[in-house]
Amino acid sequence: MVRTVNFEYVKDVDAEMYLHLWRYEDEDFNTLKVIASENHRSRAVFPLLQGGPHMHTIAALGIAFHEAMDPEFKDYAAQVVDNARAMAAELTRQGFELVSGGTDNHLMLVRLNQGGGILADYALEQAGIIANRNSIPDDPSSAFFPSGIRFGTPAITTRGFTVDDTVELTERMAEVLRVSEKNQLPASGPGRRQYMRDFEDLMKRNPTVKDVREYVTEKVKTHPTPGFS
Repeated sequence: MVRTVNFEYVKDVDAEMYLHLWRYEDEDFNTLKVIASENHRSRAVFPLLQGGPHMHTIAALGIAFHEAMDPEFKDYAAQVVDNARAMAAELTRQGFELVSGGTDNHLMLVRLNQGGGILADYALEQAGIIANRNSIPDDPSSAFFPSGIRFGTPAITTRGFTVDDTVELTERMAEVLRVSEKNQLPASGPGRRQYMRDFEDLMKRNPTVKDVREYVTEKVKTHPTPGFS
């Protein structure tokens, strides 16, 4: 029995799977027999390892793996990487430091000032862009107020973004990051929560952030989420 997860590999919900190992019962490969007995398998999975078997998640897994079997999925996966490399290169060109110096997959982590990850997260969200605050190596701040921001390209690639689209988006993202970097999170203390509330309100009214949000709103009209157009 093998336990694995599927997220970040196929376009799907976050889920985990238990794969049962099979073997052929005869040399002609006609009859399959599961290696582990039903009793052993059940005791291995329930009640300790697996939570509730959510049927909507199981259905989503089936659809995602069916899509991944399509030859076009290879083209999609290659485009995800091409877009990620383009985003990483443009962020570097805009003066931002990537922790890894670049990327060979779908992700990249940008080093910001102390506590700048959460500020960038809030600012980008107000601009209609979702990213993840993330700790960085030797982070001077806590995991709750990290100093990095993490970007990925599967979602925009699913919407049909090309390398040119990605570079254009990254330029607008950089504008928002510069706005957030002009602010400094308090080093510690109870004032942080109030600061974040004030910062969020400030980003809602910031003209650059509002301009980028308008850009994002128009951009997604020509690049809708599949199935929702």
